[in-house]
Parts: sequence; structure tokens; C-alpha cells
Amino acid sequence: MKKSDVRLRRFSNSIIFPFVAVVFILSLAHVSLAEGNKTRILFIGNSLTSANDLPGTIAELAKSRKIHMEYEAITPGGATFANHASNPGVLKKIKEGNWDFVVLQEQSQMPAMAEPILKSQVYPNAKKLCELVKSANPKAGIVFYLTMAQKDGQTFKTDGRSETMSYGQMQDRIAACYREMARENNALLAPVGLAFKQARGIDPALALYADDRHPTPAGTYLAACVFYGVLFKQSPVGLPSLKLSGPIVEFLQRTADQARS
Repeated sequence: MKKSDVRLRRFSNSIIFPFVAVVFILSLAHVSLAEGNKTRILFIGNSLTSANDLPGTIAELAKSRKIHMEYEAITPGGATFANHASNPGVLKKIKEGNWDFVVLQEQSQMPAMAEPILKSQVYPNAKKLCELVKSANPKAGIVFYLTMAQKDGQTFKTDGRSETMSYGQMQDRIAACYREMARENNALLAPVGLAFKQARGIDPALALYADDRHPTPAGTYLAACVFYGVLFKQSPVGLPSLKLSGPIVEFLQRTADQARS
């Protein structure tokens, strides 16, 4: 072998071996980051959050992409922001701190109420909860769960007067309220209700409601896909189907992805 060939081989090895070592180290670093990637989330809401275990469904989707999500949920039936803002258990849990996100969900009808009720009961208590979160968790993201309207709308009574709203009208009122709360409190928005509206517009027969207001497992999966995209800034398209099957899975994933963008 010529001396020039020997020198060339030594030179090549001096490049290749360090390169391989660097790639190996970076690969290990990626694995350790993925394994140690932990996100802590506090959910504050009611049965629209607890139905079919929405937090657990989000965690399962996150796990499929090596995101370790720890969560706690405070979801007494029918609870409003006013109830939560005066609940010692809720306030204590917020003050524990170390949350990466706190998700806030108002009672299903309240965001569709008349403006005087929003200004006296909804907005002030949303602000109180947000201020408590920011005080105890300065780096935490606040996420408002923009809920779905009741399946067929509803008739409200305000100051002795009745007001009937269709599903679409009620959803628009709910969306406007949550957008205002997110804007006022510099918070994120998980537009689940808008994803429901979009899905129903394409396929009115789609079974997203178990009753007049609570989601079926398919509805909860759609909500979880919306939350996954908002919380982790990744498309939900391609996530596991969990207990669902068939073409509905991809449809729900794509609908969730469009709603959050």
C-alpha cells in the first residue's frame, strides 16, 4: 500500500469516527429528551371535561408521540367559573404551582347568556381564575376550552324574557364569549365547539352528541385532537384511533387540525 493511501485512510477515519460518535450522542440526547418530556396540566371545568375522560384521552394521544402528560382534573357537574373561583379546593390546587397549562371550561350555557350576565358573572370570574393562575404559575399557559353548543340550541330565560337560539346561533354566542375571555386574559383557545360545528356542517348525521349537550366517544376524540394540536403545537393527523375505527378517525383528525389553525 502506498504511503499516500495510508495517509488518506487515516484522514477518512479521523472524519468518520467523530461524525458517527456525534450522531450517536445526538440520538441518545433525542431519546432522553423524549423520555423526559413531561407536561403537567390542570383541568378546571365540569362534565363536559370529565365525559369520556377527555384529559385521559389527550394524554393517550400525547403518549403515542412520546409526550408524557401528567394531569389533574376538577370537574364537579354543572360547575360555573363563579363556583370555581370561590372553591377553596380549586384555589389550593392552582396555588400548588408547577403547572405547564391550566385549562378553564365554563358551564355549557353561561357563555351564551345575555351581555349583562357575561359582564357580571362570566368575565369577572374568568379573570379572577386567570390572575390566580398567573400569580402561582407565571410560566403556565392558560387555555380556554371553547365548548360545543347544545345539540339543538336552547330557550333561555333572562329577566323574565325568553330567548330561543338555534344550535348555530348558540355556538356563535359561545365562541364570541370565549374569544373575548382569551383576548382579555392573554390566553390560548381550544376551539372544540367550532370543530363540532364544522364536522356537523359536513356530516349532519355524525354522532357527536350522547344527549343534548355531552359528547359521545367520537365527540370526545374530536375534542382531544383539538386540544392535542393547541397544547403541543403539532397536527393531530396521524394520531392513533384509540377505540374508534374506520374513516371517521381521519375525518375527525383533519377537522380538529383545521379548527385550531
